[in-house]
Amino acid sequence: MRRRRGRSGRPTGWPRKPAVRYWNCPPPKGRDGGTGRRSGLKIRRPQGHGGSIPPPGTNKINDLVNLRISGCVFLCPNCAQTLALASSPFVDDDRMTLRETARCYFVLMGAYDIARSRLRRAISHGERLAQLWNALPTEYLCTPKAKVDLQGYGVLIATNVGGVPEELPLLLGEQLYQLRSALDACIYQATIYGTMQDPPPNEGRLEFPITHDATEWPNLAKRRLSALPKPIQDAIERVQPYNNLSLSSEETVKSVNRSLGILHDLARKDRHRRLHVVGSCSLGLNPQFLLPVGTALEWLEILPASVLENGSVLAKFRLKGYTSGQQISVNPQLKTNFGCTEPPVPCHPTDTFDRRLVEMINAVGSVIAAFELHY
Repeated sequence: MRRRRGRSGRPTGWPRKPAVRYWNCPPPKGRDGGTGRRSGLKIRRPQGHGGSIPPPGTNKINDLVNLRISGCVFLCPNCAQTLALASSPFVDDDRMTLRETARCYFVLMGAYDIARSRLRRAISHGERLAQLWNALPTEYLCTPKAKVDLQGYGVLIATNVGGVPEELPLLLGEQLYQLRSALDACIYQATIYGTMQDPPPNEGRLEFPITHDATEWPNLAKRRLSALPKPIQDAIERVQPYNNLSLSSEETVKSVNRSLGILHDLARKDRHRRLHVVGSCSLGLNPQFLLPVGTALEWLEILPASVLENGSVLAKFRLKGYTSGQQISVNPQLKTNFGCTEPPVPCHPTDTFDRRLVEMINAVGSVIAAFELHY
């Protein structure tokens, strides 16, 4: 049964700010070392310090950048990008921009109003999560320090890492639940239209199936989608994670298939345990060394980004010609952002966790719009 609906009006409140913003933060004030009358080879800092010479082999580091989340982080950025897969999965060659997808989010209320209500609730949870995250002082999240041993081997470690509010992972779990439920609501309502029965038959089995294994699909479709026309079942299969297109790493970040797979995995895990250690995540690190004459940086290894804990190693390095007692200064040029330890591994520098949440919103909104426009 095909339902036709007319459109009225255009969306309002579309965000005009980027999803994240840079936040310049000074290090916490305090003493760290002895006193002295000149700076020597240290980097001059505009912030106050208790002493001008740090103890040998260790020093506080400035120039931290924390990527804060804007209030509209869980809406699409205001830019005309093209989704990696057809935003309307019921039409093979249809490709919608994020602006067009947004119009689908906030118009056409009615036919699938429960799904849209859950989508709106997920967005409101995201806005509250952003407020909590942005309220955390930057120095509360991480203070990097460098340590060097007598052989010149050194590490850059995270110290003074504060915990995140307990409400934050709970809000994240609630957001994932609402997004996953919005997909299931589409199947429930579409089955009512297909069977002309409310409630529909076998309502306990109705669910938007998502799987990474192509061999599981026939059985899932038979159990969950048997009341829907075959073209609708085929359209849902096209957005399955296993059916992902051969995309570049940058386009993969925006893939509807991949985003639905990530949403399914996170929501499933959240039902059985507390979600996914969340906290401050190292997003970018580019240490700059100021070394004494005769000492040089032999090699530097930047470790993969992860949620920061006290003692987390950010980088390893080796100083050639280093002797005990030499003073060194390191500017980490560290960027941190809201992060999560759950897979998959980032496929691109823009594949941050908050970006994944944005794309999950895009994917769910695209599916809802497709049902409204085509069934």
